[in-house]
Amino acid sequence: MTKQGDSLAAGLCAKGVLYRFLYCDGCRREWPAEHTSCPECLRWLGEKPQQRTEWQLVPCAHPDLPPAGFDLMGAVALSVRVVGFRPAEAALRAAASSLAQVLAGEPNAGVLPVAERGWMVWTRRGPRQAFRLGCALRDRLETATPGLEAAFGLGARLRWGLWVDEYVLPVGADGPPVVGAKAAGAIFWFEPDGLLLAAEGVFRANHSWEHFVCIPARRLDGSYGNGYRPLGRKRPSALDHLSALDHAEAARQTPFVGRARALARLEAAWRASRRATRSVTIVAPPGAGKTRLVGEWLRRHAEARAIRGNFSLFGGDVTSFAYQLAQLPADTLAPRALAARVLGRIDRERVDVLVLDDLHWAGAEAPGFLERLLSGIASRRMLVVLSTRPAGRRLARALSAGEEIRLRPLPPASVAELAGRLIGAPEVAARAARLAAGNPLFVEQFAAWAEESAYPGNGPCPRTLHQLIAARIRHLEEVRLGHLRPSLFPLGGWVRHEVEGELDEIESEIGRWLDRLETGDYADRTEVVQYLTRLERINFEIFMISMLAGRPRPRSSRLGEAIDRLMMGSADRILADMAARARRAGAAEDPNLWRDARRAGDCAFDDFRWRLADRFYRLALAAAPGWEEAEIEARRRACARRLGVKAARRALADGAGILDELDRDPAVDPLRLPEVWLRLGQRFRSRGYYRRAEKAAAAIGDRALARIAREAAEAARARPQEVSPAPDERGSGRRSGTARASTRSATRP
Repeated sequence: MTKQGDSLAAGLCAKGVLYRFLYCDGCRREWPAEHTSCPECLRWLGEKPQQRTEWQLVPCAHPDLPPAGFDLMGAVALSVRVVGFRPAEAALRAAASSLAQVLAGEPNAGVLPVAERGWMVWTRRGPRQAFRLGCALRDRLETATPGLEAAFGLGARLRWGLWVDEYVLPVGADGPPVVGAKAAGAIFWFEPDGLLLAAEGVFRANHSWEHFVCIPARRLDGSYGNGYRPLGRKRPSALDHLSALDHAEAARQTPFVGRARALARLEAAWRASRRATRSVTIVAPPGAGKTRLVGEWLRRHAEARAIRGNFSLFGGDVTSFAYQLAQLPADTLAPRALAARVLGRIDRERVDVLVLDDLHWAGAEAPGFLERLLSGIASRRMLVVLSTRPAGRRLARALSAGEEIRLRPLPPASVAELAGRLIGAPEVAARAARLAAGNPLFVEQFAAWAEESAYPGNGPCPRTLHQLIAARIRHLEEVRLGHLRPSLFPLGGWVRHEVEGELDEIESEIGRWLDRLETGDYADRTEVVQYLTRLERINFEIFMISMLAGRPRPRSSRLGEAIDRLMMGSADRILADMAARARRAGAAEDPNLWRDARRAGDCAFDDFRWRLADRFYRLALAAAPGWEEAEIEARRRACARRLGVKAARRALADGAGILDELDRDPAVDPLRLPEVWLRLGQRFRSRGYYRRAEKAAAAIGDRALARIAREAAEAARARPQEVSPAPDERGSGRRSGTARASTRSATRP
């Protein structure tokens, strides 16, 4: 990094750039010229934009290294401008020295000055690491900006911007990327508006543990593209309860009834753990009271130093799960390092109870992490409590050979007692107890619904858990969100009301519902699609109301993940329900059918489940209006291309123009990446690129391209290569990513 810093300080130029904008007198902010009113206060900005010349700080020209091949790398593009007079040479030298310090010090990364454009901080460790580099760079820029502005003097101010993406770039013999003029224009296309924006691929790689909001990214030519702005790490309110060492929350939960025998077995395991580590696995169907049983035991043992993690909070993501148990390092996602951090906290705080909830939602990386964690505490004399639905029983048994507690439905007397304690009206309580079928979760949700709807006890009511959930979601959308909508637009003009408290409460309520939504019981097929559709509307409305209230926040990614998991977990049932709706009402008589089918198809498409996506798209196409048909047909063709070798061969271009295409647009979409490696293999007759194509295709379920790449690699084995082998053949020792956690990192060699 020292040589890179020296080269940065050696040459810095100021290039004049014309900037057009409109100014808001109310907010005292500048907005791009395309705005007609201020996004903050809705004040009219006028029609004639102002313009000024800004001075973009760029590295001076430097000799390019000859490329030795192509590689996939994450990169943070940095662009900096000075608003004011043209900087003097002395100020440029001072700025070069300060920027060198800002850009220095990144582990496992390099800095590339791109002549006449800006700087790239690049890494081969995938989109998550690139995003983390961007966040760290943003923090250092915000700290250094006042000093840089002072160096330029005369009231000058600085505007900078960061863009994070992954690119297929030519690389030099010693590894750094080689960026030509066309590629530089495609990478540095954004206006420097003091923001860190990420591309779609980076968003997808990070959305399971970061907050993002999609905003327009203004291009240098004044047009708009889409970018994702990070708003900080996800930390829903439920997380605070899970990671806390106190047990006060348990006292505010559903009354504890009917589980005395299971509680006694937990108590016996606790006493035995004083001599040696003991593990207990609680297995029960959804809503049977696994979490409540553990909560009650913790409430009775205030002296126990316990930490808890729940896999349902973030869809099985290991990093997010480990974050509930310990403060994590910023520069690694390796399961070994995550387990080490959790073990460090256990030792430091002398934790003696570890609760691992909802193993059935654990992702692909979870078994390795949990195995390291549990083997590390085997000699620490602890009580380990694992809870799971029957679907996670195999994983629990593989991790632990300890005692198993299976929870049966509550007996009628216990259900009646629970209903009586939760519901004041005897008639309503008796109705809830009769319908519950031994499920305490049903009683809890019935009590909340009855209070919301003022149910008298003698009329129609929800009879299943999913019907209850759908009714409560309806109330949330129509009543609670309905009260917030008009408060934002009073007749007297724009007034920003204090709605943050109600929004927080609604989001917290949704957070508490996540497990209830993911019950796994999809017998109520008609209800599934209805409440998924309503949840999506709620998700969007919360996002819009919070934006209009002046409190920008992302659309609830936890809720979005829950919707996706529900959709995929019940895909066959939902498909059957949609087909029945189409037969029953006819496509033209069900205006929502094509939207529901298109949404389900898109969800399967994004999950690389091409055959399932095609089935939903086929149903959507039969019911869709004419203006939607072309786009749905295009999606069906994309699915067919990934499922059939003949269709893939027809759609696959040869490698003749791939170099020009990468020069014009080096940012490669994950779905396009297998084709890029395959065409590079065709262009250079390189087995290394063919192998990369096969891995990239396998990572996204593209069986057709994977087969084509495999056959091409075998055919190329006997042929001489035109150029030096692809970087992964040179023994670089780069570690491969994991599938699904990051689409692009899964395709790295």
